[in-house]
Parts: sequence; structure tokens; C-alpha cells
Amino acid sequence: MCVVKDDFLEIAKAMVEADGIVIGVPNYYDLPNALSHSLLERCFCFRHKSNFLLKDKPVVIISTGYSKDEENNPVLKIVEHFINSNHMDVVSKFLVGGYSQCYTCKAGLTCVDGNIVKKHGFVDRVTPEILPPEFDKQLISIKKCQDASKILQKYLSKEKK
Repeated sequence: MCVVKDDFLEIAKAMVEADGIVIGVPNYYDLPNALSHSLLERCFCFRHKSNFLLKDKPVVIISTGYSKDEENNPVLKIVEHFINSNHMDVVSKFLVGGYSQCYTCKAGLTCVDGNIVKKHGFVDRVTPEILPPEFDKQLISIKKCQDASKILQKYLSKEKK
């Protein structure tokens, strides 16, 4: 286990004891955010002296994003690299919709590089129809989560036999 004595030890213990792991990682500039990246780096301790403590553990990876290209999504690839480096098994990986900072930034209405202007042109205010859909309205994302749950359950039921 990691020699740094902080809150990660509790997370590490839970990861080792878990039957499977679902990891959600936000997308910042096509990279995991700093907190997620820190978690991935801290998990290096699970590989100590070729004793892979998370070996064969099933993992579901979820990230946010505007792109629908899950196969080439850089965040999913980075997290999958971590999973593979720890000899874990990715059983599902996918994207769900999210908000960019443009929807809360005061310059979001006029920033030509932001998602509001790119998708809707210049507007006077952010109205409900401009906002990305909340998760409970993202039927495809909900289906992906349900499918991942079924895959994970099936995987875990095989492991217990």
C-alpha cells in the first residue's frame, strides 16, 4: 500500500476489497481532471513488486464529453491504460453528456471558442433549451449505464462460481 498516510489509504482499501470498480472521470481539455489523475497515480502502489493487488478486478469507466467518439476519446484511453497497467479488466467504457464551464462563465455568451456560441450562436442569456440535458433526460447514457451494470453483474456472477 501507499506509504503516504492520508485519506487515500481508505480509498485504496475499499478498491482492494471491492468486487468491481466503477470509475467516473470528468473530461478537462481531453484529459482527466487533476483529482482523477491524482487518484490514478496514487494507485501505482497496487503494482508493488509485481504483486498486482487489483489484478483481474472488473472495471467500468465513465467519462463526460461532447464527442460521441468513445473509441478514440483520450480520457477513456488514459483511464484504460491505468486499468491495463494494473492488470484489471475493463468490462465497459463509455461517455455521458456534461456541462462545460461555458454555461456558468460570465463570458460564455460571447466567447467564440465556447460551446454556447459554437452550438447556438450569440445569445442574450442561457435558457433551459440551450442547456445540455440533465442525466435523467439522456436516454442513451442511461441505457449505457444499465448495460454496463448488467455486464458487471454477469462478470461478477462468473467470478463467484
